[in-house]
Amino acid sequence: MRSVPQFYTRNWEIGAAFLCSIADPSCQTTSYPSGGSLMRAIARTIVAGALSEFTHVQDGTYPTTEIAESVLTNVVSGVALVEKDQNMGSDAQRFFKRMDWGSGGKAFIRGTGEYVGVVPPSTRVDDEIFVIVGCQQLLVLRKHSGGNERYSIVGECYVEGCARGEPLLGRLPDHVGFSIIRNRSMVGESRRFRDLRSGDLFCEDPRLGSLGVELEEFRARLAKDPEAMLDVAPEVLRARIKGLKYIDLV
Repeated sequence: MRSVPQFYTRNWEIGAAFLCSIADPSCQTTSYPSGGSLMRAIARTIVAGALSEFTHVQDGTYPTTEIAESVLTNVVSGVALVEKDQNMGSDAQRFFKRMDWGSGGKAFIRGTGEYVGVVPPSTRVDDEIFVIVGCQQLLVLRKHSGGNERYSIVGECYVEGCARGEPLLGRLPDHVGFSIIRNRSMVGESRRFRDLRSGDLFCEDPRLGSLGVELEEFRARLAKDPEAMLDVAPEVLRARIKGLKYIDLV
């Protein structure tokens, strides 16, 4: 576990030095548990998933995964930052800005199974990371002494390969991302899936078929209401998702 510095308004070299402490060129050829390279996973993690493929902002302020991985690779390979990298909208500027905003002041971890993540600074070595059904964010939880599956919340976190529901539903297809859109029927915003090749938006998670549950009724409701939810009994989910369990949050 390593503390991530807050540096963006002061000196990008601080950020670059930190990156060199958590990655090296060999990460390009090291496989990551959920797929792709370790370099790609660290690039996505250090910006806490703030990538253009998974946000509604398409104005160039968010880096793509390709840009994030390229900048990280250059930095850890010894390619020095130059004056043009400081320009607004440059690849490096987009990456370092999101790195500072997404993980600055938090802690970078390599957890069980070689997963990498960004967690609250108060996280301890024995804390656990959970995917909670119905919760949009991963949570760091601290187990109470005495067992009985009783936990307290430490805070939200980001773990590449888990942050998009992968432990429950599997990996998203490479060509599928997210867009956050203004919801006209209710106050706030809604998430839609996006085909990164065509730009088309759609409502149904393409991984739902992996649950092996009936989807016709849900799809009929979804056609009328884009905010429709799939109703599945907890015991049905437990029978279909390995490792799913009840816990008490106290």
